[in-house]
Amino acid sequence: MKLKRKLAAVLVVLLFASIFMPVGAYASMADDAVDYEFGHTYSWYASAYYVRYYHFALTEKSNVFIQCTSLGKLGITVYDSSGKSLMDTNDFPTSYNSVSEKTTYKSARILPKGNYYVKINGNYDNSYLSTFYATAETAISLTQPRFTSFTNSGSQKMTLKYTAIKNRTGYQVQYALKSNFSGAKTVRLYGTTKTISDLTKGKTYYIRVRAYAIYGSGNYVYSAWSPVRTVKISK
Repeated sequence: MKLKRKLAAVLVVLLFASIFMPVGAYASMADDAVDYEFGHTYSWYASAYYVRYYHFALTEKSNVFIQCTSLGKLGITVYDSSGKSLMDTNDFPTSYNSVSEKTTYKSARILPKGNYYVKINGNYDNSYLSTFYATAETAISLTQPRFTSFTNSGSQKMTLKYTAIKNRTGYQVQYALKSNFSGAKTVRLYGTTKTISDLTKGKTYYIRVRAYAIYGSGNYVYSAWSPVRTVKISK
């Protein structure tokens, strides 16, 4: 009798462990996952009764872009190798095509070197053709630019010069009449010199600049803003 009670207690513990164990961390996830090759589109029929796992490995810190499409709604979760959830469906903005009747889920995240798993499932009874696509690009690191010159160079004009930043696609320059940059105007450009016209004489403008880069997926990465400087328009 005592042995039966002990066995029953063990079964109860195992039952609770199986119920409350994180879904992404269950033991066979790695065995069930399909090894994914970046840049390829994988297709399958998703339903509430069919869960698909994909595995990918990063050899360096990377910007990972993930896109899924389906004629029905999808549940998407990204896990690290320990089973910790890093992203879920709420992190994937959606768009709907009324012609194809497909819903597209897109998102990107900077992830460190390691192994990752993507869980995808439908939440409907019928099976619908769904696709999974992902890319990975080396994470871009941008240093903070700084102004090297900022002058009232002409009538209602100021000319700004700032440091060149490696790996940048371009720069954003902001100028405003308030120190908190409320109502600021933003200019995008590639070079390291910018002349801004049509300013108000007698006013002091707050200025700052940051570098940006664009990944192949279309996602932007920004440097920190430069220290704020001021230019008095006296001409």
